[in-house]
Amino acid sequence: MSNLPAEFRQRMQVQLGQKESLSFENALTGTIPVSIQRNPYKNSDGTRINRPVPWHADGEYLPSRPVFTLDPDFQAGAYYVQEASSMFVGWLARQHLPQNRPWKVLDLCAAPGGKSCLLASIMPAGSLLVSNEVIKNRYGILKYNLAKWGLANCWTTNLDPERFTNLTGFFDLVVVDAPCSGEGMFRKDPNAIKEWSTEHVELCGLRQERILAAAAPLVSKDGVLIYSTCTYNRRENEQQIEWLNQHQDFEVLDAVPPSEWKINHENSSYRFYPHQTEGEGFFAFAARPNKGTGGRYKRKRPGHWVQLKKSESGLAESLLENPELYDYYRNKAGMIYAMERRWTEEMEILVAALGRIDLGFPVGEVKGKQIVPAAELALHTARRKDLASYSVDRKTALRLLKKETPPLPSLERGWHLITYNGNGLLWVKGLGNRYNNYYPAGWRIRMEVQ
Repeated sequence: MSNLPAEFRQRMQVQLGQKESLSFENALTGTIPVSIQRNPYKNSDGTRINRPVPWHADGEYLPSRPVFTLDPDFQAGAYYVQEASSMFVGWLARQHLPQNRPWKVLDLCAAPGGKSCLLASIMPAGSLLVSNEVIKNRYGILKYNLAKWGLANCWTTNLDPERFTNLTGFFDLVVVDAPCSGEGMFRKDPNAIKEWSTEHVELCGLRQERILAAAAPLVSKDGVLIYSTCTYNRRENEQQIEWLNQHQDFEVLDAVPPSEWKINHENSSYRFYPHQTEGEGFFAFAARPNKGTGGRYKRKRPGHWVQLKKSESGLAESLLENPELYDYYRNKAGMIYAMERRWTEEMEILVAALGRIDLGFPVGEVKGKQIVPAAELALHTARRKDLASYSVDRKTALRLLKKETPPLPSLERGWHLITYNGNGLLWVKGLGNRYNNYYPAGWRIRMEVQ
């Protein structure tokens, strides 16, 4: 790749050696792998003919890159388009955390949401995930992608990492997929090449240390911190291990991946090179605190919760498969949310510590004597299975996702869940000789449907 910065090329020659750095550069001009992670809680296409990603059971390589926007399965959250190397975070978590009890997990730099979707899928039953993103516009993307994934065990926050300071020792797993210089994305993103400089690498390193300083105290005594980047240089990778050992008293953990995966495994860290593994550049390590932390936490109920009337609770319960599992509340905008009762203590601790946190999942809004179901509920796995539904083909699904109103023969009056391949997409309301499409305008597909 001729447009690589000269300083970057020199660094990689030192890091890999002259001969191997040529193989590395040649790989950057090769075919870009396309990979997805399947949602294990939703219907897939049932074929599973694609090659598996070795380190993630629900990961697959696709033979080519389709137009994902025009795939209703993608819009339904049946899979997430995720770079294969980054799925390794799930393998690391499973190596170092017990599988026989729930986890409390914080994904501290979570947007756009791929790792959060993966973590939510692999955690033991009863686990809770808090997905945080500090940048406002990226936070909206995170919430949307988690809504499509459709699991009840995900809450979200839009906070600076330093705002978590009152949760010392609270989480079993803290994942820091740190903002970085993006060297591992050079093959996919030409802008990453243009933005690269040694000064930018150093700036990223300092930012990562600030995030690690906030993240490390949050890990419980027997918990795990996983740090990752999509870059190659030592300043943002191995030097962060050294910084963590010096400033936070952590022990780096080791687990040996199978040799056929061709992951560069040295000094208990893992580096993915595109000329060795089928994926983009990636680095990760796992560590555990040497000293126990934690203690008593303050508890507080959310101040914006409005107690529901019995009739309102009944309407919300009528939309869920196991309504007895949830507490219900209404926010100031009138939307009813459901939150699993088993997490009441965690909810009160997080509210007291953070102030702002989006809890549970939207169910619907009461209008008179009926409830208008939330758009997110159409995508949610907690939704009642026997609600009135209407199955559509691909072309009709895409037109509905454009917020159009194509013909739906024999659609009866009332609310109906539009499904494709057995997965919920959106709500429509039959009105006799016509119907209304309730898909949110902000979510609609803008591409031309072929």
